[in-house]
Amino acid sequence: MKEFIRKNCANFFSVIRIIGALYLLLTDVGNEFTPKFLILYAIFCSTDAIDGFLARRLNISSVLGVTLDTIGDGLIGFTPVKVLVVQKLIPNWFLIFLGVTVAVYVAAALVSQVKFKSFTFPHSYLGKLNGVCVASSPFLFHLVDINVLFIIVGGVFFITGVETLIVVAKLKKLVPFVPSVFHTEQAVAKFEAQEAAKK
Repeated sequence: MKEFIRKNCANFFSVIRIIGALYLLLTDVGNEFTPKFLILYAIFCSTDAIDGFLARRLNISSVLGVTLDTIGDGLIGFTPVKVLVVQKLIPNWFLIFLGVTVAVYVAAALVSQVKFKSFTFPHSYLGKLNGVCVASSPFLFHLVDINVLFIIVGGVFFITGVETLIVVAKLKKLVPFVPSVFHTEQAVAKFEAQEAAKK
């Protein structure tokens, strides 16, 4: 039982983020950037740093963990979008741009499914930057011009999606982390060495 808990402690925080994001998406709490929303959002976003830290520290990175983390990131990332849609603050051009970007991520997931029988794709440093941009966006909403915020966050989101699609297309084996599009082979070799060391 202790070994099961150790291997899945990072996943526990990803599940908390998924449940928390669903709460914000499906209730009135997620309808505006109130102090309650921002506090809950900050707590749920912080689980992204915790699960990643635990996975690396305890050497328990897994495809399941990346899958849960990706679902959690996607759901929590859409909670500020829900607020902006409810408040009618999103311009039409950004909705179209967001739709194109989501299509890129869906294409990456489909390529991953065809190649690796999994809708999962690896994380990257650009993905981490994307997470920081999305996580900070509700707190910057009243400090930065909304169109500038849309361009920065949307641009990083789109570029990360394109990188993810290229990485998945290049990978010969699905691994939890690939530093960048230029490091796919090294990432696979490192992951295989880690897996061999566990045995």
